[in-house]
This record gives sequence, structure tokens and C-alpha cells, in this order.
Amino acid sequence: SDYAAAKLFLRAVEPEEMPQGGSNIGSALMLAQRMLLSTDRGAKDQVVVLLSDGEDTTGEVSEAVAALKEAGIQVLAVGIGGADGAPIPRYGPKGDFIDYVKDRDGNTVMTRMDASVLTEIAGETGGVFLHQPQGASMGEVVARIDRMQKAELESRLAVRYDERFQTFALPGLMFLAAGMLLSTSGRRRAA
Repeated sequence: SDYAAAKLFLRAVEPEEMPQGGSNIGSALMLAQRMLLSTDRGAKDQVVVLLSDGEDTTGEVSEAVAALKEAGIQVLAVGIGGADGAPIPRYGPKGDFIDYVKDRDGNTVMTRMDASVLTEIAGETGGVFLHQPQGASMGEVVARIDRMQKAELESRLAVRYDERFQTFALPGLMFLAAGMLLSTSGRRRAA
């Protein structure tokens, strides 16, 4: 619900901050699980939205999927890219296109979407795999999340007053009584 924080984090992330190329889906899913469990606010449905081509280079996916399944966290896997493959572009610091990523032999590296991996991840966790060849399936992701039961995220301000009138009640009563005695005795003298 904190859109400003999400935008701040997205603006702070730069491709140069990644220590190495490639993907580590398992590590990303484990991090998402830890974050959801540490900030649990009573939501009955928890979900991780995974935007990926499905190519995993480290092989930690099965452990991460098992942990998510045990925690009851669904994965909505959104497939990025196509089965035919595409070259991976390299961009400069100012966002200008430089070249395509090359391997050690100088060949252009091609990335292909592995729908079977994404389908398996989503299916094992009770989620769903979404893919639209002409664009991202974010409309469907938002619709599915809206149908889930959400926790109350807003905080409520409760004002509780401490009653401290007792300290002033006795002196106040004494002054009131004294004032009444003085006003009645002043009238008797005038008469």
C-alpha cells in the first residue's frame, strides 16, 4: 500500500548494481518469502509476483518453491519474452543502446522464455502462470490480487486520556466552599 516507498526503491535500483549477469529465481523467491513472513499483518492470502523469462542459472528453485508452498504463499509467474528467443541488449549509463551481450566466443547470447519452469513454480504454490506474447499480463495479475483476501493495512489512531482530575478536585472543592462562605458572610454584614 506504500506506493511512494515502492517508487523510491524502483528509482534506486540500477542494472549496474547487480554483481553478475543471469538470473537466480530461487534466491529471489526465498527473499520474497522472508520479506512476506517478516511483515505478516494477518493476510489470509499472500502472493509473490515473479516477472521472469524462466531461465534459472543457479538451481535453487525447488527449495524456494517448497518453502513458499509450506508458508502458503502463491506465486503469480508472469512470463517475459518468447520461446523463439531474443538477444539481450546492453545499455550505457544514460540509457543508450550499446550492443548485445556476447559470450566468450563473441557470439550473441540469446535468452528464451522457459514456460515449463514458470508453470511448475506457479502450479506448485497454488498460483498461476500468465503470458501474453504481445505484452505483460499485468492486468490479469492485478485482477487476481484484487480477488484475494487482504489484511487491513491502515493504522488507527486511538486517543486514550488519563484522568488526572483527582489532584485538583480536593483543592477546587475547598476553594469553592471557601468562596461560598465568603460571599454569604459578606451579604450578612451589608444587611
